[in-house]
Amino acid sequence: MNNVNRIIGGCRIRCLLVLAIVAVPGLIVHGQRTGDQSELVGRVEQFVRDKYGIPRRFPVRVEPFTESVNSKYLRTSVLIDDGDRPHPKTISVSKDAKRLIDSDMYPLEQDALESVSQVVRTLLKLSPDTAVTPSSLRTSGDDEGFLETQVAIKGRKIDQVRRYSVTDDKRFMVTGAIYSMRTAAQMLDLVDTASGMVTGPPSAQVTIVEFLDYQCPDCARMYTTLTDVVLPKYQGKVRVIYMDFPLPYHNWAEKASLGVRCVYQLSPRAVEGFQRRLFSAQKETTPENINSRLLEYAAEVGVPSSTLAACIASKSAAAALEADVRRSAKLELAVVPTLFINHLVLGGTQSAMDLSDAIGDALRGAVAP
Repeated sequence: MNNVNRIIGGCRIRCLLVLAIVAVPGLIVHGQRTGDQSELVGRVEQFVRDKYGIPRRFPVRVEPFTESVNSKYLRTSVLIDDGDRPHPKTISVSKDAKRLIDSDMYPLEQDALESVSQVVRTLLKLSPDTAVTPSSLRTSGDDEGFLETQVAIKGRKIDQVRRYSVTDDKRFMVTGAIYSMRTAAQMLDLVDTASGMVTGPPSAQVTIVEFLDYQCPDCARMYTTLTDVVLPKYQGKVRVIYMDFPLPYHNWAEKASLGVRCVYQLSPRAVEGFQRRLFSAQKETTPENINSRLLEYAAEVGVPSSTLAACIASKSAAAALEADVRRSAKLELAVVPTLFINHLVLGGTQSAMDLSDAIGDALRGAVAP
């Protein structure tokens, strides 16, 4: 893991912007530099900071835009300087500034799926005996204007399936995540925080909305930093709203989220101890023992095991969690934990200093509520 990955940390939802750039001879076409770009450069820089929660002490530089192989897009390199060396990544931005793609764009030939296979082979430097089999293109539920394919890659040293996107005219392929270029305020407006778990006074000057996954190690570290180190310095001034966002590849996170929600519903004052217990036992928790662990921890914080079991088993609790996750997915979060401190975004593992700076700015009115 490189230094910038350590800056951001967290459990990844989408491909992180700071992954190393891969040059693909014959596939990437460098265009001509465009005209005045200052406004778009500023928007992209702020979007990158918001999306990945990059602390202000780390410079983010957006290189001049050039024309993409797709006439509807521009391309550029974003460099994040962690004090060691800049880490570049090529991105694509639509000319209407509504969409940012976390990769370059690759032209496809008439047989789109065969072209996808060739691009994948080149990017991953696969051996000739490795099978690359794309599925039929289908409409993407998340990304308007794009189709998607699941590419099965099977060889002696690799056996996996990767998702790639293709423009709906089947002329271009992208390998990275596709984001709507919303501001932090616009992102937060998409979420109904009324369903979150609230700690702290309603009159608090600063509201932190945290999206977390109980199986994510960085969420556990962030929880300890926030609750044990940072929040005690701001008694009565900060409230936290916890929003569940269990990642699909975590095999017991969803059940844990159900347990926490039910404890909060049954005894709000007990939820902090229950969360802390779950996080502290991450390494020992498995899909096989998560049910018994939830009942055990509930009893420890004063919630009857039988009552919790009935709540977890109820269809209403599962439906409510599913609805919240579906709404939260509209935020296109790149990593958990992600925190909104008023309308500032901090993604991934943050230090106590960075959290305190953000809260301090919010209290001084530097970040509008």
